[in-house]
Amino acid sequence: MKKTAILLPLILLLVGISMTSCSNKDLEVVSLEISEFGTLNIGAEGEKKTIEVTTNQNNWVVTANESWIEIDQQENNFTFSVPNNEMPIERKASILVIAGGQARKLEIIQAAGKGTLYVGEEKLQFDQFAQEHLVRVVSNGSAWNVEVSGSTWLKAEQIAEENRLRIIVEENTSTKPRSGKVFVKSAGLVREINVEQGAKVMYMLPLLIPGSNIEDVQKYEDQRKSKLIINTSYLTGGTHTYRTISPLFPKIEYNFSNEKINEIDMIPSDVSILTSEGLHNFLLENGYESKGDNGHEKPYVKMVKVGEANFEIRIQILYSVPRMPKVVKFLIIRRQPNAMPTFNEVPKGFNNISNGTKADAIAWEASNGGKMSQSKSIGNFYYFDVLDKLYIGRDYIFSEAGDSIKMMRLFTYDISKAFYKAAENNYQMTDEFKALLEREGFTNPIET
Repeated sequence: MKKTAILLPLILLLVGISMTSCSNKDLEVVSLEISEFGTLNIGAEGEKKTIEVTTNQNNWVVTANESWIEIDQQENNFTFSVPNNEMPIERKASILVIAGGQARKLEIIQAAGKGTLYVGEEKLQFDQFAQEHLVRVVSNGSAWNVEVSGSTWLKAEQIAEENRLRIIVEENTSTKPRSGKVFVKSAGLVREINVEQGAKVMYMLPLLIPGSNIEDVQKYEDQRKSKLIINTSYLTGGTHTYRTISPLFPKIEYNFSNEKINEIDMIPSDVSILTSEGLHNFLLENGYESKGDNGHEKPYVKMVKVGEANFEIRIQILYSVPRMPKVVKFLIIRRQPNAMPTFNEVPKGFNNISNGTKADAIAWEASNGGKMSQSKSIGNFYYFDVLDKLYIGRDYIFSEAGDSIKMMRLFTYDISKAFYKAAENNYQMTDEFKALLEREGFTNPIET
């Protein structure tokens, strides 16, 4: 019993020490001090000031509630910048420093600007459509009025009780942009607002930013007043068709795969637009390089970079390709990431395609390792197994009479010598293979 009586106070003493130790740690007091506090008065000309921050916390943040105050946070201090106040009225803001649940507040009051007439915007830009826009006007209590320089399409209305000016523009149906001026006057002072309105949109481009998805396209087309008229999307793919504001290209079809843009067709109101000088010059002005004209289509290309990845925006103007719609087709293709060695010479196979006949090709294959495959051939389509060090096979499409060769294809073991994988189920010619084709006289190869 005595042992129990002695041990019990000892146990209670240890528990008490343990509880006291934990409590002290949990109740550590957060300290936070800043070198300036209360209210700071800043002149109209603005000021930059550094505030020291002292705290026992590892992290702290500082923020301002007005965008006209810029803050640069350092390890133990921050610098805030107040720009010149151009408005003839006093303005206020707060800066808040927070650490470990504690906060310190600094009030900023900046004096009114010296000017007696202020307008919120000195330049306005509008698209072709009719619209209105409000501009703030402050005149230190003096009366003000507004004038418009001789433009019938541009109007301005004074809303004095709200210190606002309403700018109104009519729709621009011309193919040329236009501009005008609005003058705000008060007590001998004049402020000028330059107004610019874009021309009626004729030629246009779809959204061509690599990686853009269905939502990005919707926002882009909504912004330029296009209307979604057909939605055949399913899950993460499908097509969206938009009615545009362009009289030349009234429809654009976006095709999606895994929610990202796969390809785009821009549909003209008349086929003649596809071969017009206007479209050609528009593409050149937007940074595209013409790659010629093969009598059926006109390709253009433009290189862009997103982060570390290089992309090629490829345009195919399909104006006379058999069994193909007459459209402007856009493809966004990821370029090869590094150098890729190619063949020493172009593997040509039978080299008399333009004048050769079915009999010529069969004879040539017999003496060059080709063995006709009965199971892979049908009608005028002939497939030859080769299985040498370079080729897997070659195939031909002959005319009905067999007196000409319509097409020949070559299949090689090492596809990386000619193509790289741009996307899932999408292979493109390497730069090295294109250069080899050009050296051997093949100009402007068109990839399909």
